[in-house]
Amino acid sequence: MHLLFCVYKASEASKITGQKDELSQGFVGAVEELSLRLPQERRPQATQSSLSYTLITPGVLRTDTEEQILVEAHGDNTQKQLDILVLDFPRKQRALFQRRVDMIVNPAGGMLVTPTIKIPARELSKDSRQNQYVVVQVTGPQVKLEKVVLLSYQSGFVFIQTDKGIYTPGSPVRYRVFSMDHNMHRMDKTVIVEFQTPQGIVVSSNPVDPKLIRPYNLPELVSFGTWKAVAKYEHSTEGSYTAYFDVREYVLPSFEVRLQPSEKFLYIDGNTNFQVSITA
Repeated sequence: MHLLFCVYKASEASKITGQKDELSQGFVGAVEELSLRLPQERRPQATQSSLSYTLITPGVLRTDTEEQILVEAHGDNTQKQLDILVLDFPRKQRALFQRRVDMIVNPAGGMLVTPTIKIPARELSKDSRQNQYVVVQVTGPQVKLEKVVLLSYQSGFVFIQTDKGIYTPGSPVRYRVFSMDHNMHRMDKTVIVEFQTPQGIVVSSNPVDPKLIRPYNLPELVSFGTWKAVAKYEHSTEGSYTAYFDVREYVLPSFEVRLQPSEKFLYIDGNTNFQVSITA
């Protein structure tokens, strides 16, 4: 009724004065009054179809390494919590990682969150015959996102170096280990160090701390030849590094002494000096 009344009144004013601007003002006033009297639920609102969510992950997730993902909401400015899950693939029955995060306001519009995830290698069974995948799942109010991502067991790089290239039975083999992540930053992570004979037999395998390393003592009865010192991460067969050294029998050093006289003969009663050149 208010809308019709305002329109009618504006029409009468235009007939009397003949001014089109009054008619326009009448329509504007009618629309504003109608908007104020509309119920709250009938006002235009963002539809469910206008909301969209995006999940971005690295192309490869590395075990025992913190990886960052991104969840972004477009057209949604409401505060909400999201559950981040990493599940085994394809069954999705075992949670390898989980955490709950709060979305924050995106300066460019909408909401976003950039949590970090870390998949422990000990929770997985390594099958070198085929690639392995995991499922990154994001759930929340009106949100459910999933993405299948390739898994890699190479969580970093490890190097090993011995102090010498040749050792004798019973001598200590001193070595050092370098452990770095993919950004070439040092990692204080336990490393497995193995010593193998020339026949490939593992005679020692122990976890070591790269900061505190004790030498390996060769036994007195040992196989001669080229040995291996292998460093690798625990629960991982990838990313190993090998240093080679020789074990040889200890032999006393030999040398030669040569005497070269200046004359081939010597007169005992002679007064001349007898000179001898000694070369070793």
